[in-house]
Amino acid sequence: MNAFRRESSMKSTTIMVAVGALAVASVLAACSDEKAAATASPVAQASEPAQRQAAAPTQSRSAAGKGESGKAGQGDCDLLSAAELEAAFDGRLSFGRMSGRGPRGRGCTVVLGGDVEGQLIMQAGNRAAFETRKQSYSGQSSVRMEPVDLGVEAYRVNDYQIIVDAGDDRSLSLGLQVFFLGDSAPITAGEGAAGVEALTRQALARLTASASE
Repeated sequence: MNAFRRESSMKSTTIMVAVGALAVASVLAACSDEKAAATASPVAQASEPAQRQAAAPTQSRSAAGKGESGKAGQGDCDLLSAAELEAAFDGRLSFGRMSGRGPRGRGCTVVLGGDVEGQLIMQAGNRAAFETRKQSYSGQSSVRMEPVDLGVEAYRVNDYQIIVDAGDDRSLSLGLQVFFLGDSAPITAGEGAAGVEALTRQALARLTASASE
């Protein structure tokens, strides 16, 4: 099943750019408390049964954050800037405040603005988090994975999420979810996938650079 799905109701159209691991009602609780930070489920999902997957193992403090602390205790929000988020989608999507707290590995959620609802969610982690996602997704027939030339090993998951083994016991997951009402999508499926990849590359570069600081 393609995660870029169109649903019509009362002449309204909802397009979801989504993939992932959690139901909409439980969007990445990892950004809110330490217990949820132990999950590796990166993106709210509406079209895949991946919500039934097991959460990734708890990341040890040394693996998720060795040499890294998340800027000013903002979780993983220091890995991207607001300007980079909008540039990745040629200004077709606007983004609100970046929300994250705590050290590296606590994740970051960015809510979309304007007339479009949705969010971008990213989370750094360790290799075990990457492996758990990889194994869970690969075991589901409705989840499509394709290799991406990033880090040590990386996969695009149903187009709008990328998971990466960054090496040195680090990993990254970044995914996009969009809901809108009307007849025209703010971005095409191709633009959504390209934007997610561009942002993942930028965030990965910062994650790698921060390890040497």
